[in-house]
Parts: sequence; structure tokens; C-alpha cells
Amino acid sequence: MNTARNSLPPGCRLHWYRIEKILGQGGFGITYLAEDTNLDRLVAIKEYLPAEAVVRESDSSVQPVSAARGQQFQKGLERFITEAKTLAQFQHPNIMRVLAVFRENGTAYLVMDYEHGRGLHEILKRERTLPESRLVAILMPLLDGLEAVHAAGFIHRDIKPANIYIRDDGSPVLLDFGSARPSSVPHSRSLTAMVSPGFAPFEQYTGRGDQQGPWTDIYGLGGTLYKAATGRAPVNAMDRSEALLRTGKDLYVPAIEINPPGYSQAMLRAIDRALAFRREDRPQSIAAWRDSLVPAMPAKTTTRGEDQAGEEETVVFPEAEAQTITVHAMTAVQAMKPSNGAAWLHIGNRLLEIAVATIVIISVLAAACVVLHQRLDRSPSRGPVSR
Repeated sequence: MNTARNSLPPGCRLHWYRIEKILGQGGFGITYLAEDTNLDRLVAIKEYLPAEAVVRESDSSVQPVSAARGQQFQKGLERFITEAKTLAQFQHPNIMRVLAVFRENGTAYLVMDYEHGRGLHEILKRERTLPESRLVAILMPLLDGLEAVHAAGFIHRDIKPANIYIRDDGSPVLLDFGSARPSSVPHSRSLTAMVSPGFAPFEQYTGRGDQQGPWTDIYGLGGTLYKAATGRAPVNAMDRSEALLRTGKDLYVPAIEINPPGYSQAMLRAIDRALAFRREDRPQSIAAWRDSLVPAMPAKTTTRGEDQAGEEETVVFPEAEAQTITVHAMTAVQAMKPSNGAAWLHIGNRLLEIAVATIVIISVLAAACVVLHQRLDRSPSRGPVSR
């Protein structure tokens, strides 16, 4: 169907929203840029418009193409509104924020914040790959947001670079919940097969709701990481399935084999786990997957005073050492001062500070001399230098 013929024209009004232009179109709807004339700001509005089930009339109303399609459309419409209300409850900075939902023209409209920035797919088109540190900075906030969506009983089902938006300040936001569905549905109920090749797992092609869950979104995230790390899109799950059936071999080339420069083995293994063909072989929750994505903390370095017993400490320049110890000694003396402020106590404390500092300096210098003398005694004697 022709996008221009079925979209709302620029200037069209929905309540106090005025349509400016089309931002994008998917299988279930069209997203517009619109002006909120009430609050004088830009918003994004998604119209529920399943392309194969409806047609746009001259009065802008939406009508099913047949009676059978009409029943399907009405069920989808009610689900669209219910899920919009659910998403509106999320107050997470990295999840698309829903401002309103309403019925009009025989269908429904979802009003969202209009974000300023660029899609991750646009960034990857220009830069091809991203360094691991930058990718982790994008991914971790998304995991937190998606975990909240899963906890509410929903799955996104369409995670890919085009649905991850990077704001001007560098923070990510997950967009387009048009394919979102409850993660727990009756065994007999099916979910409409909406797939993005390379980013959708095999179970999403079957449409069976009982097979889809958080692991489905994890596959999409893994595909996104794979694309950002290697510069390649993952192999289509249907092609993988056919190859496995015919030859028993998976067409997927593991990220750890590609071994892109600058990437840790832990990150590459985490990507490969997320893109496992069998859903049972993937992490079953965001929490189960997150730990393998967090870079290992650097090992604690040994500081002075923590050396193993029997090891000889490094001899430092005695005056520098004496200054360091003196500061610590004076700090300790200050902590022991009485608080009555009497003049004679103040004088006594000052004399004590000077005495302690003097003793410490003399002790350190003496110790350094002893160590130096012992080393000279152990060193072989030298004969006269011949000329």
C-alpha cells in the first residue's frame, strides 16, 4: 500500500495536534512529527494502522478492508490502547515516554515525546562500528529500562539499531513499542509475526506467544551489539534454521571468532550467548545476562604495608619519607588535643608536636643509614680502577 495515500497529510489536525510530516512507518502504524499547539512544542504521534488490514478514506477515517480483517483490526486496536496505557506508567529516562492516547478517525493515536538526536542505525551507517566502552555506555541504561518493561509483563519484540535513539546528550532511549506484547499469554494464543531479519530470533517467526519472552528481546539486543561491534548484520534466523536442518551447521559466525579489535573476550562471549539459536541456550532474563556484560573490575594493586612477609621494601629517599611520616604524626597529635582552648595546653601541644616530629625524623634517618650500611657490607669490594 502507498504510504503517502494512507498517511495523514501535513496540516491535518488531531485535537490540538497538527501533523507536520511522517517520521517513519512500520507494519502496524505510521509515526508523525506533530506540533502540540496547546503547549507549543513538538511531539511524535503514532497512529495504529496495520497496513494489510485497513484503508484510509477521503475523510481521513480508517476502515477495515473486509469483515474478517475488521475483527482482527478491532482486537489489535484494543490491544494498542491497553498497551499504551501500560507504557504510560513507565517513568524511565531510557524508555519512550507516553504523553497521551486517544481514539480518532476510527483508530487510535499514541502521543510521545519527540526526542532530539539520531538513530543508532544512522550512527552505525556513518561510523560502521563503535568501541566497546561507548557501546556499553549505550547498552547499560537500556538494560535497566527494558528490565522494567519485562517486570511489567511486556516484551518489546523489535529491538534493533533503528529503534534505539541516541539523544544529543549521548543518552539512549528505546523507541517504537508498536510490536510490544504481553510476555505471558495462553499456550493456544499466537502473536502476529513481526520480524526484523537478523535481529529477530526463530521463535518470533512462528508467532507462538508461549515461546516468546525476555530471551526474545535479548536476541535483538545481541544482534544490535553484534552489528555495532563487527560492522556486520547477524544472519537471518530463518536462514540459520534452514542450514541447521539441511547440514546440521549454523551459518552464524560467532563474534568471538571475528574478534573485533578493542573488544574483550567477555563481551564477545556475551554477544554470542544472546544470539544462540535455541531460546533455551540464551540468558532467560536481563539480570541473568547483565553480569557477563559488565567489564571486569581491575585487580587491586598492592600498596606499601601490604607486601608479602619476607620481601624487602623499596628504600625511598629518607627526607621524603620523613616528611610523610611527620605529617601523619602531627595529624595524630592534633586529634588528641583537648578542646578547652587553654593557652598553656596549646603551648604544651605545640611542644609535643615538635618533639614527636623530631624523634620521627631522627628515627627514619637512622633506619635508612642502617639499611644502607648493610647493603654496602654485602656488596663485593672493588679493586682500584686501572687506567
